[in-house]
Amino acid sequence: KWYAFGGNNNSETVNLLLDHNTTAKVAWNSSNNNKDRSQIDAKVASDTEGWIGSPRLIKAGEVAEITGNPKVQKFKNGIAYSDDYFYFDTNTTSPDPYHGEGTSKYAWLFDRTNSCAYYGCNIADNSTYGYWTSTSTLGSSSFVWFVYSYGYLNYRNASYSSESGVRPVITVSKSILS
Repeated sequence: KWYAFGGNNNSETVNLLLDHNTTAKVAWNSSNNNKDRSQIDAKVASDTEGWIGSPRLIKAGEVAEITGNPKVQKFKNGIAYSDDYFYFDTNTTSPDPYHGEGTSKYAWLFDRTNSCAYYGCNIADNSTYGYWTSTSTLGSSSFVWFVYSYGYLNYRNASYSSESGVRPVITVSKSILS
């Protein structure tokens, strides 16, 4: 299952986010250097061999844009610091305390992650806590943004391999969806 985002009525393409990780848990890279994307890019390539649409990781700026985060330009321009993390439904550093299964407007962004139902996702999956974005965190040589199972965009050391995985995005022509 794919979730569409980005593009508009005038756009000829649309981005599609897979509804689950292709690899449950993997380090962004083992050197813990957030400037070196070669390992995570190689994992995306091996997980999606033969796919159409140039598979990639979602960008932190795309997540911020989807949720209407007021700091979207910081994320889009790669100048977001670790204290810019946010929960999707509140766009703040505090979660919405009234969530239950299937109640988050952005459930599709963190579906199929561990314990996510309490934070509003539709379907939980204990094999992963989230997935990496392609975006480094400013002010650190090792932090990378990732989507977490509690419905927020947060940061983690690039070498951390026990929670986040690969959830590909492809960009396709709208004409093939008709």
